[in-house]
Amino acid sequence: MKILIAILAIGLITQVAMGATEIPEPIYGSVIPNEGVTYVSKPATYIYQVDVEKLKENSKSQDPLHLQIYNPETNQWLNTRINTAINGSIDHDGVIDYRVDLAKLSTPFLGLSKFRFVDSKGNALKDVMNGEAIEFIGPKITANFRNESYKRDEAGTNSFSVWVRSYDTIYVCLCGRQSEEDNCEWFGPSIKSTSRGWVRLEWINVPYYRIVEFKIQDKPNGIRVDRYSFKIKNKVAKSTFNLAWNQGLTQTSPPCPPLPPQPRPGKP
Repeated sequence: MKILIAILAIGLITQVAMGATEIPEPIYGSVIPNEGVTYVSKPATYIYQVDVEKLKENSKSQDPLHLQIYNPETNQWLNTRINTAINGSIDHDGVIDYRVDLAKLSTPFLGLSKFRFVDSKGNALKDVMNGEAIEFIGPKITANFRNESYKRDEAGTNSFSVWVRSYDTIYVCLCGRQSEEDNCEWFGPSIKSTSRGWVRLEWINVPYYRIVEFKIQDKPNGIRVDRYSFKIKNKVAKSTFNLAWNQGLTQTSPPCPPLPPQPRPGKP
């Protein structure tokens, strides 16, 4: 009888020990798209997804929780208007979607961001099991755009331009059409941007287009194309622009026109 009691006791102790060392399930958190751009004065909506119930369970926290987004250029956390008590929509399996317009944050940023939630006192949530901060990676902001423009000079020459700053080297080319039903006509070559400071890209002597897109590639020859597409909305000199963005998805589409042959180094 004593042996049986001892065995039962050992089993109970083992179960308690296993429960004490049980590793909690990871909390699901992601951003769609996980890589993209922001346009400073136009909507740039990113969908932040998180399993809120698991987040509350692991941090022993309750509503309201508030979403913060990390600016990697200033090493600061930016407040958003997201409140888990009133915002969000159910996606699947308890995952909640929060839509955030990054253009409405205090300042545009470049680089790999992350996000977290804080309680009503502004304290960042921590995992009660290990005391580590609960943070989620993403998105990576590749480029910021602003101040698109159209100009027609006295000679009748059209030009389109946009200001851009980029985290990595990117190639931007222009596509235009007269209506949504028309095929896009590419005007090249693509223009290279490597600066994290604002630079102005301009396409001169361009045919007149009512709708213009700026297409961004990470290679000049179109091996990987159409990561982001823009149409710009503004009324300038009888041209109408519309803003659109394909959410950073890689698609198969015609590449930008190739760069012209580059001169070889040496004496002219």
